[in-house]
Amino acid sequence: MKKLGVDYIDLCLLHQSGGNASDDKVYKEMIESQKKGKIRSIGISNFYTEKAVRHFFDFEIKPAVVQNENHIFNQEEELKSFCQKNNIYIESYYPFGGRGNTKEHLENPVIQKIAKAHGKTSAQVLVRWHLQSGFIAIPGSSNPKHIL
Repeated sequence: MKKLGVDYIDLCLLHQSGGNASDDKVYKEMIESQKKGKIRSIGISNFYTEKAVRHFFDFEIKPAVVQNENHIFNQEEELKSFCQKNNIYIESYYPFGGRGNTKEHLENPVIQKIAKAHGKTSAQVLVRWHLQSGFIAIPGSSNPKHIL
């Protein structure tokens, strides 16, 4: 936190299961940091099944967020339903389809037709789809104009 110049971290995620006890140890440390006010919320990333997410229900604090790859061709409806029932947010990385697939999503004829009908860009339509689907979208770009 000192190197980041902050007093706390908004969200800390356990990234991708190692399938061993170290996951539990790290998650317990995240809970302790949250209790101390160093982290506001904790979650997990790249856990794609109800069983994998439910594992963390055995801890004192369950995940506030599950961060996974979600987009129009990977909608994760079962996990989304489970998370919504348990008040867990789903955060989408690669909302435009991820490495090598962005063009396919942005140039999708259906997405382009919707965008044109509403005077929006394909990227705006895709972000809106995420929001209306109940996901938090985190689009990425290396282009400063796109980031803006």
